[in-house]
Amino acid sequence: MGGEGGKHAVMIIQSKAPGVELGIATFNWDTARVADTSLYARTLQHLHLHFPSEVFVADNSRSSGSHHSYYKTEWPNKLVETIQKETGIKSSYLPRSVWNAEMGYELVKRYCVEDPYKTPFTMILSDRYYAQCAVAALFHWLHVNNDMMFNNASLKIEYETVRGQMFIDTESARNLEIVQNNLSLKTANTLHSVLNSCFTPMGLRALRSSLLQPSNDKNVINNRLDAVEVRERVEEENGFVSKMEWSDSGYRFSVLSDSVDSDNLPPGMLNIQRSKKYCKFTTHELLKRNARMQQSQEEVFNMSDKFVSSLCKELISYIPSLFAGSEAIGLVDVLTSFAGISSSQSYCRPKFGNSIEVSLTIVPDAEAD
Repeated sequence: MGGEGGKHAVMIIQSKAPGVELGIATFNWDTARVADTSLYARTLQHLHLHFPSEVFVADNSRSSGSHHSYYKTEWPNKLVETIQKETGIKSSYLPRSVWNAEMGYELVKRYCVEDPYKTPFTMILSDRYYAQCAVAALFHWLHVNNDMMFNNASLKIEYETVRGQMFIDTESARNLEIVQNNLSLKTANTLHSVLNSCFTPMGLRALRSSLLQPSNDKNVINNRLDAVEVRERVEEENGFVSKMEWSDSGYRFSVLSDSVDSDNLPPGMLNIQRSKKYCKFTTHELLKRNARMQQSQEEVFNMSDKFVSSLCKELISYIPSLFAGSEAIGLVDVLTSFAGISSSQSYCRPKFGNSIEVSLTIVPDAEAD
C-alpha cells in the first residue's frame, strides 16, 4: 500500500435505511482516516480523493456466519452501483459480523499515536457508530487477508470533517477537470497538472486534497497566500527567478544565465558556476543549512547502524513528531509549488469583499500586427 497509484483500501458501511448515514475508513501506508457522512456525494468525494484500489461494504443481505472471506458483490445495491459507476471499482462484501463498533473504537484507542490530537479525536469518534464499524472491518481485513499487524500507538489515525472545507461534488470535479482530463482520463492538462511542481508524495497528496476539498476558512487561505508571496520577495530583491536543486555537496540555487548580470552579481552569491544556459551558486545561509542537514543525516546513519534494534520501543514515542514532520513537508511542498506557479504565470492574489468582480486582460497576438 502506498501513495498515488498505490494500493489503498476503503471500508464503507451504511445504515439499514439507505442514505441516512454512512461510515468510512481508509488506509494506506502513510495514514488511516475515518469519516462519516449522510450523503452519497460525500462518499464519492472521499473515493476520488483517496484513489482506492479496493472498496468493501457490509454484507447486510444474508447471514454470513463467522467466516472471514470476502467476495465481489453480485446483487443490486444503490451504493455499490454508484461506486462502480463513478470509480470503475467493483466493491467486495465483508461479513456483517466484522463490522463491530465497539471493537473499532478500541482499536483506534490502541493503535493511534499518542499526540495532542488523540483525545479530541477519540471523543468525536465515540458517538460515530458507523465510522467505528468501518474501522473494525478495516483492521480485520488488514490482519486476516494481508497478515498485517501493528504496534500499539504506532499509527497516525485522523478523523476527516467537512467543516472548513468546500464541497465539490464528483460531477463538478469531473466537468472542471480538476484532477482528470475528460479526453485522456489522465492528470495531464488539468488544474492539478498546472499547479503541480511538487517533489514529494506527501506534497502530491496535500495538493490533490487542497484541490478537491479546498478550504473555505479565510484565515487558512490568507496564511497560505502570505507564504506564497515570500519565494516572490526573494525574486524582487535579486531581480531574477531562481530554483533550488540538489548536488553532491547539497542544495544550491540555479538561475538562467541570461537573467544574471555577470558584471553586477547580487551580494551574497558564493561558489558561482556558470554555463551557457545556467548560473548556479550558493549562499552563506544555504551552506549552513546544508551542513546542518548533512550532520543530521550522518547522525541518523550512525544511530541506524548501532542502535536500531534497541531503540525500536523508544522510537514509538517519537512517531507523532515524524508524522507531523511528514505533513509539514507536504504543506511546504504545496506552498512552494503555488509560489512558483503564481510568480511564473503572473497570477494575482484574490481580494475578499462583499461582491464578486472578475477582470480579464486580453494580450494581443503579436502575429496579428
